[in-house]
Amino acid sequence: MWQFEGTKDRQLVTSDWLPANQAVIEGVRLRQMSNVLSDNGRLTELWRRDWQLDGEPVDQVFQKVMAPGDLSAWHAHRRTTDRLFCGYGHVKLALYDARTASATRGRLMELRMGADRPALVVIPPGVWHGVQA
Repeated sequence: MWQFEGTKDRQLVTSDWLPANQAVIEGVRLRQMSNVLSDNGRLTELWRRDWQLDGEPVDQVFQKVMAPGDLSAWHAHRRTTDRLFCGYGHVKLALYDARTASATRGRLMELRMGADRPALVVIPPGVWHGVQA
């Protein structure tokens, strides 16, 4: 019989591979991505309408490159839904719900994503957010 002493590591993910014990902000959607490996690299789908993460139109897609440790923090939009994807490097995303009519008003949410765990996060209007590489 095996017996170990010490403390058990805390649970990091649920059975669905979502972050465990994570505070959730109303309206924020997270989709973990899967890389498809091929003979000439990898393919990662960033957005598909049939995922039904939100029903808003997509008006703009851009990429931002940040140096390690760089910070792009605290902004929110009045009417725009942001969709943030990280598939290269690693980032920590912090979100704060400042919406007066939200059931999760005042809640802070932190996510980590990147090359090892690519993810798409849908951020509704009124949710403040910032990224650190």
